[in-house]
Amino acid sequence: MQNRMQIVSPFVMSLNRIDHWYWCRYFIDVYPECPYRCSYCNTIRMGSVRGLNYIRGLPKGGSTIGLGLVSDLYHPEPKHNRAARSVLEILLGRNHQVSIQTKSTTIERDLDLLRQFAATGSLRVTFSVLTLDPRIAANIEGQAPAPEQRLNTLSILSEAGIPAGIAITPIVPSLTDNRQELARLVREAKRRGARWVLFSGYTPVSSFLQEPPMHRVRALYDNQKRLDNRYREIKRFMIDLLREEEIPLRIPRPNPGPPDQRYHARIVSEQLFNIAYYHELLESPIESARFRRAAHQINDLDSSIKSIVFRKKLGYIKGINPEIEKVIEDIVMNGSCTLCENLKIKL
Repeated sequence: MQNRMQIVSPFVMSLNRIDHWYWCRYFIDVYPECPYRCSYCNTIRMGSVRGLNYIRGLPKGGSTIGLGLVSDLYHPEPKHNRAARSVLEILLGRNHQVSIQTKSTTIERDLDLLRQFAATGSLRVTFSVLTLDPRIAANIEGQAPAPEQRLNTLSILSEAGIPAGIAITPIVPSLTDNRQELARLVREAKRRGARWVLFSGYTPVSSFLQEPPMHRVRALYDNQKRLDNRYREIKRFMIDLLREEEIPLRIPRPNPGPPDQRYHARIVSEQLFNIAYYHELLESPIESARFRRAAHQINDLDSSIKSIVFRKKLGYIKGINPEIEKVIEDIVMNGSCTLCENLKIKL
């Protein structure tokens, strides 16, 4: 196993368009397989993630780089973690922004570098925490630190001014979807300084469902209608819970950068992506697709969206219908999003 986990070199990957979950088009992994080997994971190997293109070298400075897409940046064996610090030092030296997803507490060792990223609004750290129950975590999360340890690290980063949150991803039905436990987890994460809470459903790997403790989960997945209803209920519950706790269910986009001609495009696209995701959770796929398509169009603009709004040319952009046009004008002209306020989206 030690040889299999040996670092060859960092893997630099790109997507054709921005990943609107972590605000990245580019990702770096330092291991071909994740060292934690969580039993539920469906992205444990490089080849299991679709749409990735391997590239040579890093993109131009100022791009947002995701760390932890397939393999955690931090290895459970401390001696392997020199690579993590080296990657962060390189990205900091080239003025990249960074979005880290991790289960590790070892990230505390790089607090000095994280502070430097955070000083320019160029960092987001998301801890994956599925449950507060140490027994469940020990059964399904491989060599990952206990949930309480991860929340302690979240608290340390938050107190140091590092923007951080948690990801309850995935919520596994009949295993980690108890409403009281989810509420307890969200409130405890908020108490420790979490600035956002992500959550998602689960597309299981067959090996996970075959494990004896997962018989209840397997029985639920054999009944698609029942499963859909269960997820529908849990999504509504999580939306209401996060509204009540006033915690965003999306990661705020990293620093939009200097007020150049693309500044407003980054701000507008963030709001549109948020609205699209909200419609997705409410199972309005057509509205979700419309806003997401418009968000990608605006995010990819080379020209000034502010100038386009002033010249009344939004209608010439493919995918911008009159409803979305009003939302964009509202954001650009008034610096607010009335639709977001009506939907009670916490940004």
